Amino acid sequence: MVWAMAMLSIILAQAFVAEHYFSQTKKSVKSIVADNLGRNVDFLQLVISGNKLRRYEKEFFIFLDHPENRAKYLGEWESAKSDLEKKMRSLQQERVEFSGNDKAMIGEWIAHLAFYDDQFSLIANAKPEDRMDTKTANEKIKPGKDRFAIFLKQAETEAVKNINESAAVATSFDLAIQSMTIQFALLSLAGAIAAAYFLIRLPKNIFTPIQGFVDSVNKMSVGDLSTPVTSGGTTEFNSLADAIDRLRITMRATIDGMKRRTERENAAAEKTITTFPRAVAR
Repeated sequence: MVWAMAMLSIILAQAFVAEHYFSQTKKSVKSIVADNLGRNVDFLQLVISGNKLRRYEKEFFIFLDHPENRAKYLGEWESAKSDLEKKMRSLQQERVEFSGNDKAMIGEWIAHLAFYDDQFSLIANAKPEDRMDTKTANEKIKPGKDRFAIFLKQAETEAVKNINESAAVATSFDLAIQSMTIQFALLSLAGAIAAAYFLIRLPKNIFTPIQGFVDSVNKMSVGDLSTPVTSGGTTEFNSLADAIDRLRITMRATIDGMKRRTERENAAAEKTITTFPRAVAR
């Protein structure tokens, strides 16, 4: 019974420890996944701002020969560039959890934007006498805008891939935790059932042999020494059963010896009584 209670206590303790471990691990993983998602969403926001900048660039070149619209889209481009630079500075200063790779990526953003800005400024800030037609102007800034466009595409692909991987990790981890929880619950249930079984069976295994011993002693007390004493199949009580059985055998041997001696004495007495009258008659 003590063993079964100890087993139940161990199962409950293990369940508590496992629940605490699963809970802490889940919090840690979710925190890491959330950080990864947050960083890559930030980079994706930079890509969106970069594409917005490219759109105003195209509008600017469409209206290159129309001063009013040209000035309008130049203003939009400069506003979008300022917004992108502000976001990059914010990430540099506020994202303290950024890794070395993340900081290197911000450095690449700054370098590509600076080169693109320099190239675009050749057209945007050109003097009226130096202004070119749309085709010539596009060719002149082609190195800067192409390099920036390629970088935007790569950054978008990388950010989307990382976001999808982070989401997949979160999903896989949730499934793994659910599976482990179910497995541990089943093992705990099996252990509890085993402990309960022993709690039920153990009293029977103890009291059945003891009751058998009591019955045997009662039989011996009323003179029945012919029934062997057994342990009822319980190994732990074999020694006790053997000791009581030896007592039964000894008592039976003693009583049998006493009976035989009494029978001999009675026979001798009867013989004496039978022969005594004859001896007197002579």
